[in-house]
Amino acid sequence: MTAFESLSDHEAAAAVPLDVEDLVCVSRPYFALEDLRRIGPGRVVATVPIESDPGRQAAVIGVGEVGRHLAILGLCAASTVNRRPGRFAYLARGARVEWLADPTLAPQESPLIGHAKAAFTTSRKATADARLTDAFSGEILARMSVSYDVLPHRLLTRLLEAPVPGETSTLPAAAPSRGAVPPARPYGEPVPLEKFRLEPATGILSAELPVTAALCPGHFDGHPVLPVAIAATAMTTLVDRGVAELYPHARWLAGPLTLTADAFARAGETVTFTATPTQAMTYQCVARTESRTVASVNIQLVLVDPRTLTQSVPPVAAATR
Repeated sequence: MTAFESLSDHEAAAAVPLDVEDLVCVSRPYFALEDLRRIGPGRVVATVPIESDPGRQAAVIGVGEVGRHLAILGLCAASTVNRRPGRFAYLARGARVEWLADPTLAPQESPLIGHAKAAFTTSRKATADARLTDAFSGEILARMSVSYDVLPHRLLTRLLEAPVPGETSTLPAAAPSRGAVPPARPYGEPVPLEKFRLEPATGILSAELPVTAALCPGHFDGHPVLPVAIAATAMTTLVDRGVAELYPHARWLAGPLTLTADAFARAGETVTFTATPTQAMTYQCVARTESRTVASVNIQLVLVDPRTLTQSVPPVAAATR
């Protein structure tokens, strides 16, 4: 079933294919939606792929990947009501994601459909609400609200070409070598975190990610920067690793996840991620380069017993290594 086939008769009559290549600044493969259609002003629908493994999450798709696809769907919706002509960057600055479906370890059998509705609040700011549904059952699996700063492409280019405040070194060339063959679905690969550490005394998790152009295809052309959704996925991956260390027999679901994005991480920089436990199964995660905060995520975990798929009371943490 495609996104178009999932529509009601009334919506299908109004839906038209939407090509956003000349409207937005993200492109494939970061943009992975299929059968994108405009239902009305500020309203779009698309088929949402599952590209990456959800790890220990008891869900058909990881919460980080949900955020990526729905944020892109929301900016596509916003592009249909942008009164200014030309290509624009829709930079996600804040978001809230809620996973609503029951725990499962089974693979997704039917297509996933995304719906989004967006509006401009000022000439340079937009908001969107999006939801992810099962095409066959109609069940809402997740929903997301997101806010964007909206910049003309020329201003984005100027911003990315400007020196980074506080940086004195010159970053290496961002373009990949001509002989490099990127994977067919680069965003389906696990985020390659390095130097994972779990601090036994505090429970603080940390890891590093050297940003390369290979991590950023389609975001943005000629000026690769780490997508904020991939930074968020890195933070949930860090927490996932912590769950594996502390509660090796448990799975988990994301409770409410809130994100704030502050700055870019360019190819050639290294991002350090930390996840600090704050209260009952809640982590405050931060992504930083040497000189600035890139993004932060607050995520509450629900531990799941994989045998019964019911919520599990956190056991005594396993001994750290």
